[in-house]
Amino acid sequence: MALIVLKNNAPEQLQVADFTSTEKFETPNQEFLALGFGATRFDGTALSGADQLRSKKLNILSLSSDKKTFYVEQKKGGICKGDSGGPAFVRTQDQLYVIGIAKNIRLNSPLNPTANITVDSNLYSAAGSDKTLCPDPKKSSRHKKINYCALWSQYSRVSYYKSWIQNEISQLPTTQADSAN
Repeated sequence: MALIVLKNNAPEQLQVADFTSTEKFETPNQEFLALGFGATRFDGTALSGADQLRSKKLNILSLSSDKKTFYVEQKKGGICKGDSGGPAFVRTQDQLYVIGIAKNIRLNSPLNPTANITVDSNLYSAAGSDKTLCPDPKKSSRHKKINYCALWSQYSRVSYYKSWIQNEISQLPTTQADSAN
């Protein structure tokens, strides 16, 4: 989770998303809109569709036991390599809410985890339950046949980090003069 400070004013057409009252949307079966610039397919050796902003309607499958994240089944597409850090939005008639931040794609179902294997959506690492690296997809014919983008994904719950976000925002300078000091 990160916050950024803009050097200049944000564009006027920018719509600010609420993060302070999102718990009501972080429930199983809640539909949300995922945004990202990632690939549409990754089979371990080849990417396709990266570097273009896309959106996809997805549904929350379940919350993690520690309540820090939520899981999504995305067998019809979802986040992929390059989408980490992208937002998950819920829109009501009058408000936009950011409920999650894309975290990773998963090789196993969060509802029936036979192995604790997670693959970062940028695929920098893959750790098994014993914290060893998973087989290199470029060297394993079994992994080459998997579309890593059509399995499951995990999002950080913004509401879990609400206190931290509010604390960090409260410490930001409120004017350009404040930031010069």
